[in-house]
Amino acid sequence: MTYKVPSNSVILLFCPARYQAKETYENRVELLLEPKWTIWDYIDITVSLNSIMKKLRDTLESGLQLQEVNVTLDPDTANTSCLDVSEDLKSVKGVKPVEGKYSVSNHNRFAYKPCVLGCQKFSTGRHFWEVMVGDTAGWGVGVANKPLNLTNVDVQTRRWEFQKWRWGYTAVSPSKRSELVLTEEPTRIRISLNCEKGRVRFFDASTATLLHTFSDASLVRETLLPSFYLSKGTCMTLPSKKGPP
Repeated sequence: MTYKVPSNSVILLFCPARYQAKETYENRVELLLEPKWTIWDYIDITVSLNSIMKKLRDTLESGLQLQEVNVTLDPDTANTSCLDVSEDLKSVKGVKPVEGKYSVSNHNRFAYKPCVLGCQKFSTGRHFWEVMVGDTAGWGVGVANKPLNLTNVDVQTRRWEFQKWRWGYTAVSPSKRSELVLTEEPTRIRISLNCEKGRVRFFDASTATLLHTFSDASLVRETLLPSFYLSKGTCMTLPSKKGPP
């Protein structure tokens, strides 16, 4: 039987020999080494990336983690005419009314206000500290800014404070004063500061009850310090840092 191919058909002929690779590698050793060098390169990159990731993680943790602060009082800022700071810099008493004698030689010291600042400074991160205030009225706790070109701490320092007076509690900032109504009288205050958010919160440290919150954009990128206001007859103590359990 004879099979005739139609005239309009296309015949495909496959010739394996024609498609065989004609290129030959003169040095087969180089061909085998190339993947190895690539592997070593990736190993080196991985080590570098691990180091970068660790630094990034440490930076994020330091900024996000709430840090407990061991606050101490700065005696160079205390109004010595009316305040008595302890030798260990952990407590202060209001012993006299304000006399208003300004010391030209020390522009860091309060003269017209019965105030003292803490030694610690904050501009980034989240921090908290506690203050034992007792049950006596006439005090204020919070944070204050400290301008770089300070010439008069009484005039230039701005404060965000939670205060107690005979008639009740107030929250005082440079732009606003609010009367507060509390169901209980706190004797230990926790101050919580979030520098990036420009937020200061006050808690009753004994019950974890939120007392007041300041949210102020002007706090961002400021250098802030713990602030204390004491009238005659009041006393504050800074408890030691609790540390890890």
